[in-house]
Amino acid sequence: MKTPTRQLFLSAAIALCFTFTLAALAQETTPATVAPEKTAPPAAAPEIPPAAPAALAAPAAPTAPAAPDAPVVLPEPAKTELRRLDAAPAAEVAPVGKKSTDGDDEASPAKPTRRVKRTTVRNHGSNDRVSVMGETHVLAGEKVDGAAVGVLADVIVDGEVFGDAVAVMGDTTINGTVNGNAVSVMGDIHLGPKARVTGDVVCVGGDLHREPGAEIGGKIVKKTIGGNRHFGPGLDTWWSHGLKLGRPLATGSGLSWLWLFTVFIIGFYMLLGLVFPGGIRRSGDMLVKRPVAVVVSSILTMLALPLLFVLLLVTVVGIPVALLVLPVGVVLAVLFGKAAIYGLVGRTLSRDRLHPALAVLVGAVPFVLLFLVPVAGLMLWLLVSLLGLGCVVTGLVSSEKKPAPPTPPMAPAPTAPLIPPMMAGASSVGVASFAAGAPVEGVMSAPLPLPAPTDVLPPAAMAALPRAGFWIRTGALFIDGIVVAVCFGPWAGPAVLPILALYGALLWKYRGTTIGGIVCGLQVVRLDDRPLDWPTVAVRALACFLSLVVVGLGFVWVAFDDEKQSWHDKIAGTTVVRPTKRPSLV
Repeated sequence: MKTPTRQLFLSAAIALCFTFTLAALAQETTPATVAPEKTAPPAAAPEIPPAAPAALAAPAAPTAPAAPDAPVVLPEPAKTELRRLDAAPAAEVAPVGKKSTDGDDEASPAKPTRRVKRTTVRNHGSNDRVSVMGETHVLAGEKVDGAAVGVLADVIVDGEVFGDAVAVMGDTTINGTVNGNAVSVMGDIHLGPKARVTGDVVCVGGDLHREPGAEIGGKIVKKTIGGNRHFGPGLDTWWSHGLKLGRPLATGSGLSWLWLFTVFIIGFYMLLGLVFPGGIRRSGDMLVKRPVAVVVSSILTMLALPLLFVLLLVTVVGIPVALLVLPVGVVLAVLFGKAAIYGLVGRTLSRDRLHPALAVLVGAVPFVLLFLVPVAGLMLWLLVSLLGLGCVVTGLVSSEKKPAPPTPPMAPAPTAPLIPPMMAGASSVGVASFAAGAPVEGVMSAPLPLPAPTDVLPPAAMAALPRAGFWIRTGALFIDGIVVAVCFGPWAGPAVLPILALYGALLWKYRGTTIGGIVCGLQVVRLDDRPLDWPTVAVRALACFLSLVVVGLGFVWVAFDDEKQSWHDKIAGTTVVRPTKRPSLV
């Protein structure tokens, strides 16, 4: 006889439900005899077969069977065992029908737990005491379960440290116990009479001062900055008496070279004020006229320099510029900017009565005195350098133009004497006689010719036209470089600069400008009312190499000079103007 599958599954489900219901009823206890206990969740409850409560409830001596409706009274040991089974996890429940691990079939009272002596293990690094720009001080009787670290700060240990004592750009002073190494980077280590260091004592860029009674368990390691080599007594003294205290200048024995170098730098600043008085004055005035622009320019320049350096390194051609030209140019710009700030202060103190070179000297004196102040001196030195760079950059990108000089009044042109109509046919001799006041006979045969108008301005008028600034001239030079590179680049090679100079000289002589100048509307003129000749254009072309060899400062000088002249313009006596009528190539 075949049984449908559905009935088989239904019968199995009913049997399982009936079995679990019996198991649940078997585990329940009578409320009158057993106090309610908090049971574990159903998922964690141990599975006990239905016969388990009966086995647990069976007394040791045989008794009469209880009535089916009578309440089940459990003895105290059975109650205790039930509570233990309810509270214990499922993995700890022994199988029914087997003896327990104690060797007893019946439940026994809980045995006392064996106490294990706990050993404390110190974790060096879990409770480190670290301070940045603040003193790290372990007081006497205090214990630090870790390391004591100070960054830009001192570390003082009078108690006990179970790790290392490390100070970076600070001193390490120990008059207690250090169960590790004592390290000081760019600072000194002071060991008192009660100092005890179980590890090494490492001093990098500083000195070790050890008093009698100090104990060192390891070795002493002293290193100077840059390896095991010393910079020399002069530089070491400058570091310990100056830079370490936060000041660029210091006094003491062995520092005469520092003051000689300072005098040389001030002399260089005065030379800049003597050679470039207009640029020094203009750059210094930027700090007064446009202070926000100076600050923004300095910050943006410092952010852009690393990016520019990387971009130049990526291009193979720009590697020499990145490694040589860019650093030298930045240093020169900073020096020029500092000279401009010193000149601004000197002109303010002297009420603008001194030459820019003397004003630079007067303004440098108070700064030198302030550079001797600890911490503030170094901060002031950095601030002046940063603002000086900002003044130069702002002056380069500034669009401020010098006002054109007033045009002198021109004398009225002499008027020709009026000629009566009856003398219309007089000869030239008669006209001259009439103009002289003599009597004239006859009449003129033709009227007096008048001069024809012309568009050509004399050289003096060309030199008085508006001067071309730095950026427009840079754009014209960039166009000329592209023209030469396209036309002669594959064959020129290293001779591209001489070819560019020859290209400029030829076009200056015949057209007064180059292709880049025609595009930008520029023209080269002389300042002495004379036309450009071969010696002038040759000297100007050769002087361009002088302007280029000093990191291009001769070309950049257009932005600082009042006359808008570059170095090669000053040497050749020329300038670049913007004529009203744009020049042409043909």
